Amino acid sequence: GPGPPKPPATADEEQRAVWERLYQEEFVLELFLHAADIGNPTLPFDQWVRWNRLVQREFHDQGQRELLEFGELISLPAGFDINAPIKAEHGFTKGFMQHLTLPMFQKLHELTQVRCSRNVCQGVNVEGCLENLQQNLKLWDEYSPIRLGEEENLPSLMAVEESESDLGSNTDTDDDHDCDEKEDKLGGRIVAGSDGGEEKAASSA
Repeated sequence: GPGPPKPPATADEEQRAVWERLYQEEFVLELFLHAADIGNPTLPFDQWVRWNRLVQREFHDQGQRELLEFGELISLPAGFDINAPIKAEHGFTKGFMQHLTLPMFQKLHELTQVRCSRNVCQGVNVEGCLENLQQNLKLWDEYSPIRLGEEENLPSLMAVEESESDLGSNTDTDDDHDCDEKEDKLGGRIVAGSDGGEEKAASSA
């Protein structure tokens, strides 16, 4: 956007400082809005899988419209072709998490750590989002989505618990209870629907 109206040439130092802060606030707000737009992978894993299924369905719908309107896919087939191999689709999602969402939230975290009275987002905490995202990247590699009707090999609950323990090996912290709850929720399976998306077979929050 154009930002707040610039102060007149005759503005004093205080008026310019007010304008600069308003400009910074608007810019930072745009950053956080964009982060929210691509931030689904920062949700707890079971919630992230449910949202990703909806996003993947939307991508497939877009791919179908592109085929109708242009006669070919304009977007990347791995993410937008409903007939793409499930492994390609899985890799497309991993790329989105790793190369779009992760760098964005890492930079936001750095920005919130800048100690300056003019930093309008100083003190904002995105550490929980980053922790979820980094854990989800590892868990995404361990889960193998399949299409409905295909035979599957499910990881055992013990393997999931061991993996979760490896991901959060810090002991004697306030997060132990949360980790226990996550372990209980990660025993289900992820199944890709006929539209190529994924859904959690176990109950989700």
